[in-house]
Amino acid sequence: MSLLRRRRADPTATLPDDLQRLGRAVDLAEGHLPPPAVEAAQALVRRAAERQNLATGRTVVALLGATGSGKSSLFNALVGREIARAAARRPTTTRPLAAVWGDDDAAELLDWLEIPERTHVDPVAAPTRAHERADDLSGLVLLDLPDIDSTALVHRQIAGRMADTVDVLVWVLDPQKYADAIVHRDYLSPMAAHADVTLVVLNQVDTLDPAERVGVLRDLDTLLERDGLRGVEILATSARAGTGVAELRERIGSVAATARAARVRLAADVRTTADHLARAAEIEPGEARPPTEVHERSAARLSAAAAQAAGVDAVREAVRGSYV
Repeated sequence: MSLLRRRRADPTATLPDDLQRLGRAVDLAEGHLPPPAVEAAQALVRRAAERQNLATGRTVVALLGATGSGKSSLFNALVGREIARAAARRPTTTRPLAAVWGDDDAAELLDWLEIPERTHVDPVAAPTRAHERADDLSGLVLLDLPDIDSTALVHRQIAGRMADTVDVLVWVLDPQKYADAIVHRDYLSPMAAHADVTLVVLNQVDTLDPAERVGVLRDLDTLLERDGLRGVEILATSARAGTGVAELRERIGSVAATARAARVRLAADVRTTADHLARAAEIEPGEARPPTEVHERSAARLSAAAAQAAGVDAVREAVRGSYV
């Protein structure tokens, strides 16, 4: 069963075998396929091995979004106190900030993620409003990240690196920029295979009247379906009014409680990376060959190994739809 939405198949069931097959495909591809595809696959194999040996009971959830989406305000609302700086001046978040729930400080994991700013939160988060209940968020590491469309290159690089690394992705959108091409073209669509560890939040819904809210949510759902993220959960929130904050905290807490998100994320990474490697091996007639010619038998072995690591054909079709 998946984490953020239900599926009949367990995406982590074959993860060890898939990683082994991907490693074999990388060995076959080295020196034959374009370096970017091979290097990306090698990096994924290394990252998978490292993450599986780090804080296995921890779940890293990141709030990502464009300028003005209200990530920092929502981060503070989820934590229950003012930690991240929220202001009109942009960009507000210049470095990743981590809130850590639980007994240990998750230092080794946060060092690996290169996040120096961190704060400890009581495992049982106190409700921020009278009608909210307390949630046990033990095991959760929540990140507030720089804007993906920041004017500062280093901020965009940090956000991109975290999007490639964290266990669960919470995309915080706002009514003004929810259809922004940067979010959909550069992030959501290429990560269609990661739907199981993706949650989308439409923040600042207090700025919309009820009819507008319904229309924006419907349009956003259509855009996500076009991105290949059909069925991804969308939550409506307002950090200022408190709307949907308790529901979002509960959803994040339930994901952290399973302690499976890291493996689900890695399984999606393996499928996507193996699919890219297989595509690189399928050179169409008339296209330029890589510097080193690949014999037909070697190419067939590489394609087979990468295809096995990528998983079922349905996954390939889903990823192909977003990349075409």
